[in-house]
Amino acid sequence: MVFQRSPRRRNDFDSSEDEDNEAVENATPFHVDWVDLPFTGCCAEVVCISGLPGCKYKGTNRNLSMDIAHLKAMDITDVLVFCSPAELARCKVPYLIDEYHHAGIDVCHFPIECGNIPTMSDCDSIIAKLRNCISFGHKTLLHCVSGWGVSCLAVAILMLRFDAFMTPDYVITKLRQLRGQQAFQTIKQYNFVHEFRDLHKAHLEEQRNISKVAPPRSLSR
Repeated sequence: MVFQRSPRRRNDFDSSEDEDNEAVENATPFHVDWVDLPFTGCCAEVVCISGLPGCKYKGTNRNLSMDIAHLKAMDITDVLVFCSPAELARCKVPYLIDEYHHAGIDVCHFPIECGNIPTMSDCDSIIAKLRNCISFGHKTLLHCVSGWGVSCLAVAILMLRFDAFMTPDYVITKLRQLRGQQAFQTIKQYNFVHEFRDLHKAHLEEQRNISKVAPPRSLSR
C-alpha cells in the first residue's frame, strides 16, 4: 500500500493540457453507487464505488476535470485507488494521484492489477482505512478501472469483517445488485470472498505467533 496525504485545499485543482482541450460535451457520464453499511450505524451515504475517473479506454471517454469536480460537489474527501500505474497510463490518467492531491482529496493507493486480489496485509490496511473514514464520517470513494473488481472486493471484506451475520453469498449478491452482474470479475476474486474469513483468521494467528517469538527490544540508557 502507498498512503499519500496532501494539504487540503478547497475547490482548486490543476488539470492537464489534454483535459483543458477536451470537448466535454462528448464525455462519458460519471456516477457513483453508495454502499449500504448498516453495521456502521451510519444513516448517511459514506462509502461509494465507481469506475476510474477520467478513464479513456475501450469506448469510455470520461473527462478527469469534470469527474473530480463531481466528486468535490459530493463532498468526497478520501479515495482508495486500486489501479496499477500501468492501468492508469493505459487509461490516459497517469497523473491521477497528483490530480486528487491538487483537489485536496486524501488518497490511499493500492496498486492491484485488474482481476487480482489483495494480500492479507493489504486487507488489514484497507479495512483500517475504511473503518477510520467511516468513524469520522468522511465520504469515501473506492475505485479500480471498472468498479467491478477490487473495489467490490474491498467493500466485501469490510462487510465480512464487521458483520458476522453476513454470508459471502449475501455480500456478493448485494454488491452485484448495486454494481451489476460483472462485479467480482474473476474466479479468483469470487473465491477470495468465500475464503476471506478463514484466510484472515489464519493471518491474524500468524501475526500473533510472530509477535510471541520476536526478541525483546533492548533499552538503551
